[in-house]
Amino acid sequence: MNRWLKLRMIILLGCLSSLAFGDMNYQAAEPVWQQEFAYEGFSCVPQLLSVKDSGEIIVIGTMLNQRDMDVAGRIWQWTLDKETGERLKDITLKSGTPKDCGAINSFWGRKGLDIISDDEIQLLVDYFDTDNKQRLIRNKDGLAVKKYETKTQATGSDFQAWRIKRINTKEYFLIGSEKKELNGVVQKRNNNGDVIWEKQYQYGDWSCIGDLDRYKNYDLSVFTGWTINKGDKNCNAWVNIIDDDGIVIAREELDVNSIDFIRVPRIAVLDNDDIVVVYNRAFEGQPTGIEYRIYSASLELKLKNSVYVSNDEIFYYGMATIDGGFVVVHDIIKPDGGQDIILHQYDCGGKKIKTIKINGVGVLGDQIIVDSKGKTVYIASLKSPVFPPLKTVITALNLDSSD
Repeated sequence: MNRWLKLRMIILLGCLSSLAFGDMNYQAAEPVWQQEFAYEGFSCVPQLLSVKDSGEIIVIGTMLNQRDMDVAGRIWQWTLDKETGERLKDITLKSGTPKDCGAINSFWGRKGLDIISDDEIQLLVDYFDTDNKQRLIRNKDGLAVKKYETKTQATGSDFQAWRIKRINTKEYFLIGSEKKELNGVVQKRNNNGDVIWEKQYQYGDWSCIGDLDRYKNYDLSVFTGWTINKGDKNCNAWVNIIDDDGIVIAREELDVNSIDFIRVPRIAVLDNDDIVVVYNRAFEGQPTGIEYRIYSASLELKLKNSVYVSNDEIFYYGMATIDGGFVVVHDIIKPDGGQDIILHQYDCGGKKIKTIKINGVGVLGDQIIVDSKGKTVYIASLKSPVFPPLKTVITALNLDSSD
């Protein structure tokens, strides 16, 4: 089924499906705060969330409204207070009509939000005009001040970016896949959008890089990608460590050939410089569950474990690091069509600390939106069941292990 048709069916009909739960020992969520937001008459779908150094929370999403095409697809940006969740700013990105300003592309796992400063951000958008191009848009106080094309340096061909990862105040990485040669791509850029260097990585018929993180104590980066070969229904995942010139200094295959590429393998460097990789297993193209692996800084496998097992097609996850560990967040769909969100907390060694259920919130499309600061985790979701008009719910959880 076409994924956008499926998306509309979820909105209009709800999700009538069942799951085989892998862990039913849930704790009830006790949020620091939980806020619900809406625009009168319009559905608000969160798609990107990030926490600024000051602690303020940036949430970006789109409006869905089939009756008014001048409203449908508009991109909004909210700034929330970290202590209360109060909405401090509420602006629509001033880029013209939806046809001109594009739509955020994170329904397919691409999470392109980069905070440059207190008043400037960058985000990846898809333009549904005559050229159907992806662009990187720089916004200042909601106004689009500059647009950069996502093209490769080597050939000038189209480059489908999946994520932005900031290195420092002046530089960032843009990662994804080159469309002509089908290579995985890492670009290092400055704040003017200039490409400092570009590296392409090819390990099969089509390679893509989906997530990247920086070591905290070394001038190195680590990324995860996947490769699909002709005729394969599934794909292989791998991890590379690169130096600051993009040269591969270590590489590890995940020794599985059943990664679901729609649900992008996630990677992060933990406080102790170990690496956690979270991915969705698949069989014949259908997701079957979430697994995670812990690697040393030199990519020695230290632990492999399962987070959750599902027999349902609609099954998505997100991951974020916290002080002293990491969290894996996913949705579950109940027989009555409602949704809940489950958060699993782990220490740096991969030992589970607790599992929390957030009742009455769910997701839309292919997204679980989560970010963190210290031991506080912020989750953007929708009020469940997801009938229009959709309401955005932001939940803040304090995961101090003393709880």
